[in-house]
Amino acid sequence: MKAKEYLKQIEILDKKINNRIRELYEIKSRTLGLKAISYDKVSVQGSGAADKMAEQVARWIDIEEEINRLTDRLINEKHKIIGEIERLSDPRHIELLMMRYVECMTFEDIARSMNYDVRWIYSLHGSALQEFERVHFNSC
Repeated sequence: MKAKEYLKQIEILDKKINNRIRELYEIKSRTLGLKAISYDKVSVQGSGAADKMAEQVARWIDIEEEINRLTDRLINEKHKIIGEIERLSDPRHIELLMMRYVECMTFEDIARSMNYDVRWIYSLHGSALQEFERVHFNSC
């Protein structure tokens, strides 16, 4: 695995969490939008609405548990990657990789923040990834 793909793990986990949160929101909206069961009418058929609500609530709980697992994993990965980035010797590389892969900033925003031209940031990014590969992959 190359440095770039390795560092992108944080962004990928964050996107998975956000997708699950959107999914949870949709399920909650549908579940809470279900019609109430009317007990004053005699019905011979089963409780379809109650079964559907139970299924939705079960799915809701499953997604919340998955969000919690992914969040724990994100926190652990982020902590690990931050420690690995901080092992680099060039402070500009540390700053750039933190902004790009931990804070998920664009190259343009990083250039503005570091007061560099965006073309220089691309070049600095390449050298930062090379240093990360040397430090991380050669010491494992």
